[in-house]
Amino acid sequence: MLLRNSQILLRAVEPEDLDILYKWENSTALWIHGNTLAPYSKLVLRQYINDTLSMDIFQSKQLRLMIELTDKGTTVGTVDLYEVDAFHRRAGIGILVDENYRRAWLYGDWDVVAGSFFGDLWRKDRHVLAPFKIPSDWYCYRTFDWGSTKPFSVGWWTIADGTKAPDGVYYPRGAIIKFSEWYGCKKDSPNTGLRLTSKEVAKGVKELDAKFAKEYGIKINPGPADPAIYASDDGPSIAENMKSVGVTWVPADNSRLAGWEQMRERLKGTEDDKPLLYVFNTCLDLIRTLPGAPRDEAIWDDIDTEYEDHALDEARYACMFRKREFGGFDMYGGKR
Repeated sequence: MLLRNSQILLRAVEPEDLDILYKWENSTALWIHGNTLAPYSKLVLRQYINDTLSMDIFQSKQLRLMIELTDKGTTVGTVDLYEVDAFHRRAGIGILVDENYRRAWLYGDWDVVAGSFFGDLWRKDRHVLAPFKIPSDWYCYRTFDWGSTKPFSVGWWTIADGTKAPDGVYYPRGAIIKFSEWYGCKKDSPNTGLRLTSKEVAKGVKELDAKFAKEYGIKINPGPADPAIYASDDGPSIAENMKSVGVTWVPADNSRLAGWEQMRERLKGTEDDKPLLYVFNTCLDLIRTLPGAPRDEAIWDDIDTEYEDHALDEARYACMFRKREFGGFDMYGGKR
C-alpha cells in the first residue's frame, strides 16, 4: 500500500523496520502518549510485524503505516489507526515523527541525523556562540587527540565562573566553552591527516598558546591528551617529543562510555535548560562532526569508531577533566 506526495509516502510495515520500531516502542519519553507500560522485545515486535502482514484492517481493527521521505527513502515515523469501526466510519489516530526530524521541521535544525548519538540534544541555537573576549580570570586549558595519517585535534577551552561574560550572558558556573581549535586535516580530504611530526604539532600549539595569551590576557594550562601519546617503543614517546618543545599535557581519562555520557549531560545542561557545554562558531570541525556522530551498532552507548571522531574524542577528554587537574579550581569552575 502506497500513499504519496512530493515529500513523503505512507507504506506498509516491512520486516526491515524491526530496528527502528524497537527504538521507538522502547523510548520511555513516548510512553505517556500511549498505553505502553513495559519494554518490547524484538521477538514480540517481529511477531507483531508478521501479524500485520497476514491480517487486514477489518480483522485487526488497526493499521500502521510507516512515514518515509521520498527523496532519501528514510523512515521518519508512523501513522497508526486504531479501534477502527468500519460501520460508523471512525477510528483513533496517532502520529509519531522521530525527534530529530521534528526538530528539523520545527526549528530548521537540519544538522542532526536520525539516530545519531547526540542528535536528541545538540542544537546550534543553544550550543554555538559568537566569539567574545575570554575573561582573564577564567580558567583556560587545552586538549589533544593525536593523529598523523588521521587528523589530530587540539582544542582550547575555558570554564565559566558564573559571572557575566563579555557578550552579556551569565553562563552557568562550571560550563565549559571551546573557544578555538586546530584540526590537523588535509584540505578537501575529510578524515585525512597532515602527517606532521609530534614536534611540529607542539610548535604550532606553543605558537597558538602565545597568541591567545596575548590576545585575551589569559594563561593556557596543560589539559588532557590522548593517553596513547605516552606510549614508548624503545624511543621517546610523542608526549616526550612535545615536552622537549615546551608543550606538556595531562593523561586523559579515556573512559569512552562514561565520557560520552558526560558530554550528553553537559549538552543537556541544568534544570533551568542552560547547557554546560558551548562552542564558538569558529570551531568548525567539532560543529561539523558532532551532530551526525553515529552510534556503534554493537555497543549502543558508544560512538562508531569508524566515524571521524577526533574532535569528539578531544571534547570528551575536556568533559572528563577531573577537578584534581584544575589546579586551584573545582570541576564547577570555582576557587577551591
